[in-house]
Amino acid sequence: MNLRLLWMCLLSVMLPGAVLAQQTSADDVRQGQAKEDAGDLDGAIAEYNQALALDPKNAEAYNKRGEARQAKGNFEGAIADFTHAIALEPKISSLYVSRGLAKKAQNDLDGAIADFSQAISVQPDDADAYCNRGIVRQSRGDLDGALADYDRAVAFDPTFSVAYMNRGTIKQGQGDLTGAAADYHEAITADPKNADPFCDLGNVQVLQGDLDGAIADYTEAIQLDPKNENAFYNRANAKQAKGDLNGALADYDQAIEINPKDDEAYYNRGIARKANGDVDSAMADYKKAIALNPKFAQAYVNLGVIKQARGDLADATADFNRAIALNPKLAQAYENRGCAKSVANDFEGAIADYNQAIEIDPKYTDAYDNRSNAKERTGDFDGAIADSNIALGLDPKDGYAYHGRGYAKQEKGDLDGAIADLNRAIELDPKDTDSYDNRADARENKGDLDGAIADCTQAIELNPKDAYAYFERGYAKKDKGDFDGAIADSTQAIQLNPQDADAYDTIGTVREDEGDVEGAMAAFNRSIGIDPKDGYAHKQLGKAQFEKRHWPQALAEFKRDCELDASEDYSHFFIWLIQMRQGEKEAANKELAAYMATRTNGTPGDWPAKVGNFLLGKLSPKDFVAAAASPDAKTESGQYCEAWFYAGMKSLFSGDKTAAGADFQKCLKTGQKTFTEYQFAVAELKMAGTN
Repeated sequence: MNLRLLWMCLLSVMLPGAVLAQQTSADDVRQGQAKEDAGDLDGAIAEYNQALALDPKNAEAYNKRGEARQAKGNFEGAIADFTHAIALEPKISSLYVSRGLAKKAQNDLDGAIADFSQAISVQPDDADAYCNRGIVRQSRGDLDGALADYDRAVAFDPTFSVAYMNRGTIKQGQGDLTGAAADYHEAITADPKNADPFCDLGNVQVLQGDLDGAIADYTEAIQLDPKNENAFYNRANAKQAKGDLNGALADYDQAIEINPKDDEAYYNRGIARKANGDVDSAMADYKKAIALNPKFAQAYVNLGVIKQARGDLADATADFNRAIALNPKLAQAYENRGCAKSVANDFEGAIADYNQAIEIDPKYTDAYDNRSNAKERTGDFDGAIADSNIALGLDPKDGYAYHGRGYAKQEKGDLDGAIADLNRAIELDPKDTDSYDNRADARENKGDLDGAIADCTQAIELNPKDAYAYFERGYAKKDKGDFDGAIADSTQAIQLNPQDADAYDTIGTVREDEGDVEGAMAAFNRSIGIDPKDGYAHKQLGKAQFEKRHWPQALAEFKRDCELDASEDYSHFFIWLIQMRQGEKEAANKELAAYMATRTNGTPGDWPAKVGNFLLGKLSPKDFVAAAASPDAKTESGQYCEAWFYAGMKSLFSGDKTAAGADFQKCLKTGQKTFTEYQFAVAELKMAGTN
């Protein structure tokens, strides 16, 4: 904002004291004025000295020498000269004004106000004295007193441009933008060739949201003063706000050419360059801004943001630390350091930084949004939802908050609530691919596979490089039975992101469902190679090994899955099956009983609990099969598939192969081809030579 106090250049006042008998002294004064006008201050002072040597009572000579001394920065000498002049001519108000200006330059504000007040006493309609007293009062924070002085100044001189400008500055700072604009218009009317009021009016237009009007005002200022750095700088800011990045960059270039030491011009040009995709040049500008102003905390923050985006977390964090050291109250520095910690999976540290940012600025919506995300990553979904609620209270159009709350609701199992929030996020930003991805996931979990595929397709149209959308669409196609489509999408996901273990998992699952055990094993091995802690891949690889009757390898994979997820019911059941096959009945029953006794997943009476109790002999085959019944047809079919398989395995272990074969056939009749138990039943029948 081009808010500046404009000091007046006082018109020289020719004072009495030069009479015909003192013609030589007057000549020296005139010669001194000529030299002063030519910029020869030392020569001018010498002439004034000569004038005073000839006439020690020449008030005008004292006044002129005081002005020359003040121009050279010799304020003590100037004050002494003005004091001599006042002693000789105490009724001339401009002398008090001149001495007041010299005192102000020495930071003797009380003395300055006293002199301006004395000038007003001598000449009550002295607009200059009122204006200058208003300037000092304004600098001391006495805004009411300053406004009163500016009011009197323009009342006595309706063409006093400086007084209008300074009064407008106060009104602008107080939020009275209409009043400020009116004063700047008055200043322009009074002095239409002055660029500064156009700049100030442009600043008000920006605050009022009229960027076009602001740009027009800055352009007028530039036409009046082509070297006006502030006009170029402010016009650049307005153009950037309008999205005219190239125009903004041209104006920043011009501002920097006029003043190569303007750190803020480099900083804002860096913002424009980054928005324009020229990240390297943006970094160079931020570094230049810091070189010019080593205490420029915000420049360190912006530099750190670029480094973080490039994966240089250590250097980014160092920049955020520097910013915090320079300005411990800079909320954005804490918020961005929290983001860096989140990327490094230090979610507790990230939350601590977001807390600090929110403490500094309780209305910082980004900090709430990011803290919500970090809480989601720690499993605190209720806390995440609470933060998203606060963010939405601050900004009801915060699409990111709807997105984050939708994700948290989905993790809590509130799929309808999740979809509603993601709908709103997409409504606010129809190009938000992440929200399409997450809504697809929620729809897939609800069984709306077509809706999930549609969302993924939309995300891919918006961003053809969205690997997650390809993965999710492939997953939904797998569940629909479109195995070719699932393989094609999963393969594309891997091409975009070769480290996508989940896509390999989908390929492995499809291969397994197609009966291609070798292909399934290859895919799951690739997945484990990327992520050794992928429990699903270990479990599925164990299943493939089970079908190939590689018992030790299958056992190892299921045990690894249980290590990664102690609540994984079915891997414990499969371990029991393998141990029973290997004749380790006592160990099998002991280990499964220990798990069932401490099981935290599900409830004591749920279906997996019934499976475990049946395997341990606590439930008869008849009661077990009967327990598979459910009012939901899909659930019932799946539970019957599992019940007949496990019943068949127990018959097999007891030596009754006929009963086992019959049970396996009943399992296949459920048609649940994607169930592991169905596939195991097929393998058992093949092993027995049964079609």
